[in-house]
Amino acid sequence: WESVESWQQDIPGKLRTAVPLPALLAMVVLARTLALDAAPREGFTWHAVAVLCETAFFAMLRPVEVLRLRRTMVLLPQAMSGLGGKYALCSVLRAKNQRTLGRSQFSIVRNENTTAWLEWLCEGLHPLELLWPFSEVEFRKRLKLLGRLLGLSAWSILPSRMRPGGATYFCVQGVDPSRLMFWGRWASERSLKHYIQESVSSQLMLLSSRQSKLFISKL
Repeated sequence: WESVESWQQDIPGKLRTAVPLPALLAMVVLARTLALDAAPREGFTWHAVAVLCETAFFAMLRPVEVLRLRRTMVLLPQAMSGLGGKYALCSVLRAKNQRTLGRSQFSIVRNENTTAWLEWLCEGLHPLELLWPFSEVEFRKRLKLLGRLLGLSAWSILPSRMRPGGATYFCVQGVDPSRLMFWGRWASERSLKHYIQESVSSQLMLLSSRQSKLFISKL
């Protein structure tokens, strides 16, 4: 069984197209624009979508991990000022790879702007209150709407696209694979490399397909 588990860790799961940073930023800006014209409760919901998309991207969180976050699972810089931290930390409980890396794990939200928005979202919440108090279906529905409004329907924008998007972004920024493996909590560097190669490849195919359609439409 140990051999089987080792083999499973080396083989990535179903391929997820990586959301590139420009697409993420466009979605976040659009969500916050929609929030400006909405009623208070609806506006807050759109702001939460924007914040959690950023958090999932820069902390490389799986959908269930980001949507399961409670206030007590988020450690903000102000709470660790003595340690000189500038990014928020998110606890991850019952992770997918808990047999390899432990039941309790953590991810760092490696973006100061996202950390500031996460601090805003956490303000006034009860320690056990969820950052996203709605269903996963509702979150997916709103992401699909953002993708459709941005003309990105072919990308099938889903919560699961944020984690490979973040991994691809940090890889392009020059982060060493062994360090990236620790940041994203991959149990195998081989699996991570395969994961990034496949994600970038599918991303390039989508971009090439869109460019070809634009070229043909101009003929």
